[in-house]
Amino acid sequence: MFKPLHVFCLTFLLAVLATLLAGWHMLQMKQDALMYARASGTNTLLLVEREFHRDLDVHAQTLQTLANVITGPSTPAMTQQVLQELVQGHAAGAQQSGTLVVTDANGQLLVDLNHAGETRRDLSAREYFTAQRDHPGRLSLSHPFLPSYPGSGPSMALSRAIIDKHGQFQGVAAAIKDLHHLDAFVRDLDLGERGVVAIRLLDGTTLAQWPPAPKHMHPDEIDSFRTFITSGRHEAIDEDISGASAHWRGYRRIGDYPAVVSVELCREAIFHTWTGRTWITAGLLLAINAATIFFAYRLTRHLLKRDAKEHRLRAQADTDPLTGLHNRRWFDDKAQREWQRRRTGDGHLAVLMMDIDQFKAYNDHYGHPRGDLALISVAHLVRQGCRREEDGAARYGGEEFVVILPGCDTATAVRIAESIRRDVEETALPHAKGERGVVTLSIGVASTSDTPAGDLQALIDAADANLYKAKAAGRNRVVA
Repeated sequence: MFKPLHVFCLTFLLAVLATLLAGWHMLQMKQDALMYARASGTNTLLLVEREFHRDLDVHAQTLQTLANVITGPSTPAMTQQVLQELVQGHAAGAQQSGTLVVTDANGQLLVDLNHAGETRRDLSAREYFTAQRDHPGRLSLSHPFLPSYPGSGPSMALSRAIIDKHGQFQGVAAAIKDLHHLDAFVRDLDLGERGVVAIRLLDGTTLAQWPPAPKHMHPDEIDSFRTFITSGRHEAIDEDISGASAHWRGYRRIGDYPAVVSVELCREAIFHTWTGRTWITAGLLLAINAATIFFAYRLTRHLLKRDAKEHRLRAQADTDPLTGLHNRRWFDDKAQREWQRRRTGDGHLAVLMMDIDQFKAYNDHYGHPRGDLALISVAHLVRQGCRREEDGAARYGGEEFVVILPGCDTATAVRIAESIRRDVEETALPHAKGERGVVTLSIGVASTSDTPAGDLQALIDAADANLYKAKAAGRNRVVA
């Protein structure tokens, strides 16, 4: 049967175990949240990169077609209407195909397709023209600018140089796209306020970003972006899940174009759901553990009080109410236990039987109240004679006392008995009817070291017989 403290300790350990299991589960949930964030960020990165890449590829093919047609042999006879119809099929696959413009070698507008038309004819200062004029032979993406046609918004241009068969620069073909459509596309991805998706040029110029002014983007993201550009890699992941600045960042080049898609998820985005559930779980677990430990504490106190009460009752049942010594019942149980232990080979066993000399005459002369005080005094001295923890003294009945001494041979038992007898005599408690004028004690000793005894009762009878010999020999003595 569990002891009260064992019950409390077991309950406490169960609470600790439950806390550890919940902590492990919450860590697993944290890892799941991180894996979900990784998958979400990677999928968003791939989706934006592929969609924008495909869109740019369609425009690049359209520009190539325009350049080939313009430098072909039939160009002089080709009208703007024919050009318009020619590029429609190529531009049909692009999102919001935008405006297509063609300039001559001096930057003068020759053709304006898919729009009402530029109000400016001289485009020589446009970045998409100067970039191709200075570095012909490759596609380029311009920085955002504001076109001159009515109702235009911030736009970018993908441009290609028109080179004739002799390698001479003849002008530029450019696809101008309103950035509003890119903003609408990234906004529809809905990463919320805790995630940022952006399309940028290699120098960090933003073409599209959602949210437009993110609150959760960390200042060191610019350094991460520059590190990625400098590395020359096609794709990179920057992940740090420790501390308050935890984040997941992904970068991916858009094909061979000078643009990069980036996705950033801050700590709030990664662990938003996990944090809420963790607080709820921790609160519930704390409340449950507190309630469990409280009730375990109350139960333990109740069990301790019950055990203390039972111990008092047992002590009262085993104690002589007058002298405070153990009673006859306790002695019988103790003697049986010690006898059984001796039978297993654990040393000798000695018994001292004691009797106050001429106690009836003492009671008759001084009265029973004084007789009770004499019993109490002698009982105190008998208890003091039991020096070891395993020794025990009891009131055997009336003015008789008994001491049991485990592991004692006859000589040791006699020395203890003589010490008790001498202490009683030296106390000099007056006894007017006694032979020596003071209260004295006669003691019979028996030990298994010298007394043949087949059972416990035989040993007790031997000690009792020696007690009678002590009385017959003149009292106030020890006989073994």
